[in-house]
Amino acid sequence: MTHAEAVAKVSKLLRLATSSNPNEAALAASRAQEIMDRFKLEGITADFDSGQNTQEPIDDFKADLMDAESSQLDTWRCRLASAVAACNECKIYLSGRPVRGFSIVGRARDAVIVRLLYGWLKSQVNEMAARECAGTGRTHWNNWRIGCVETVSQRLADQRKKTATTLMEEARVSGGNLGLVRMERSLAVRDSQLEQVDTWMQDHLKLTAGKRRYYRSDPSAREAGRLAGHRINMSAPDRSLGF
Repeated sequence: MTHAEAVAKVSKLLRLATSSNPNEAALAASRAQEIMDRFKLEGITADFDSGQNTQEPIDDFKADLMDAESSQLDTWRCRLASAVAACNECKIYLSGRPVRGFSIVGRARDAVIVRLLYGWLKSQVNEMAARECAGTGRTHWNNWRIGCVETVSQRLADQRKKTATTLMEEARVSGGNLGLVRMERSLAVRDSQLEQVDTWMQDHLKLTAGKRRYYRSDPSAREAGRLAGHRINMSAPDRSLGF
């Protein structure tokens, strides 16, 4: 499977997730994340087998800001963007004046998936908030969405661990001890890529801490958002859809 084919699968999955059909709408980000994790690890393994290195260079995509707008970006969006980026071996930082947005730092192919997943999850959180927070004030809305993002972020991280466990078992079944060694090596390379991005940022960027934004706390709204985050179905879709 090529990168274009993997991205096409993810794009189709996310399009189905916006369907009015509740079962299709349940197709969510963790399946998209699994597709890309599998693609990346297969590529790393192929590089080892061939003795080549097809890994892309790290770059700062500040010329194409994600979620760019003139207003201040909310805390929940910052946390969501950061979580999605980390799950795809990228980092983000706020950039731009007067238009602000997220600059993605990482490899080009990973940045494509960060944009896809962030955009879809952002719309899901907003749509759920519009239904469940109608008639409440700004403080409730903000805390509800922060709570929802906390749950979604944890579930994305859990999916990565689950995918790694599944791939290890598949490698053991198909290749025995040698298969396990090859997959462990590939996972180690994949996991080191975020550290490489951190190092690149330290060497190439002079970032300073921005002014911290404070928001009024509403524990009940935040907990309601956490619970709602579990209703964004992030399980694997029906295989009949072709994934």
